[in-house]
Amino acid sequence: MTPPLGDGHLVGLFGRSARLVIGSGCIWLMPALATASTEAELQNLMAQNFSRPTMCAEEDNVSVPLFAPAGLQTFEITASHPQYDFFNDNCTPNFVNCSIDGADDFTFPPGEQVLFDDGRTVVQGVRVERWFLPNTMVATVAGGPPFNSHFVRFIRRIGATDLFPEVMVINMDGNIRLKPQAPVGKPNNDTCFGSSVQVGPADPGAERPVAEIVSLSYDPTADRFDIAYRDGGTATLVVQNVDRSQAAIRVGIGYPVSGDMPAAIFRSMYIADGNSDVDRIRSDSGTVGILDFIDNTGPSFAFFRAVRSVHNTSAPDIRIAVGATPNPTPPPPPAPPPPPLPPVTCNGLPATIVGTSGRDRLDGTPGNDVIHGEDGNDFIDGLGGGDVI
Repeated sequence: MTPPLGDGHLVGLFGRSARLVIGSGCIWLMPALATASTEAELQNLMAQNFSRPTMCAEEDNVSVPLFAPAGLQTFEITASHPQYDFFNDNCTPNFVNCSIDGADDFTFPPGEQVLFDDGRTVVQGVRVERWFLPNTMVATVAGGPPFNSHFVRFIRRIGATDLFPEVMVINMDGNIRLKPQAPVGKPNNDTCFGSSVQVGPADPGAERPVAEIVSLSYDPTADRFDIAYRDGGTATLVVQNVDRSQAAIRVGIGYPVSGDMPAAIFRSMYIADGNSDVDRIRSDSGTVGILDFIDNTGPSFAFFRAVRSVHNTSAPDIRIAVGATPNPTPPPPPAPPPPPLPPVTCNGLPATIVGTSGRDRLDGTPGNDVIHGEDGNDFIDGLGGGDVI
């Protein structure tokens, strides 16, 4: 509805690219210049369900490989907090009904090394005493000294606090765990890791898929990890966002993806509703139980818990979404700037053209025009003085 005009007053809503011509006692609204924009078309992922039942809470019995269209270049992994109350938390492992003994593990001299610390971000290489693979990966930061690691911790400071929680762990088998920082008031100021995403060339039918990383390097200027795999191919992990509500990384695919080699594999645990790290999967086709899921396609898949869990209670929900079109064509060059407007006068005096990028308040005074930009409805007040609006 158009508001009424009053004595020297006009209240109106201007477009975000509207231009105002302002002179002594005169204000005109000029039409916005048209701009062109394009948006990449999302491609679909194909999700298949390789999951099976288990009674062991420390076994990844949930396995959902996500197959990509040929030429897909990126996808995004986002971790966010569960939608239920998780302040009364439990991150303690539960090995009841488990037969994991590690008898075939390989032994190593354990060690840890801080590879990078700028007061905001800490990258730490870790080598454990027992590991299920015979190798380590070479972890470096910006050409610094290498450290043979089984996994790398990525730690991000919470704002201006003195809290430095882990938000991502990259294992040398290609398995990645991601979680947001704890919300304000959370006891112990941290949350659990839970579900993970296998990134790289891994066999989706294996009991424990492996995409073995031979080297990993962190570039602090780009907030990016560069990964090389033992079986060939590369990947990049760009940190998109880390805060108290979510953490997100964008994966750049430099490894082969095909009909039998997925872009990623979602890995997790489900015994029953209330004792799981994931119990539901959501796609464009709707939401179903994680073990009831039937193969489906869509641009994104969300893995979450609808029922509060006694296991890894605060562990995050995970969303995997396509991030680019296959072999995208370069965007067209930007349009040339519009020609300058001819001089404008008002009552014989030169006017000033002001471009606004939002919604503005404009107050005119009897002798001088005053502009005050606000983020609300536009308001022009002549305040007397014979303003023509």
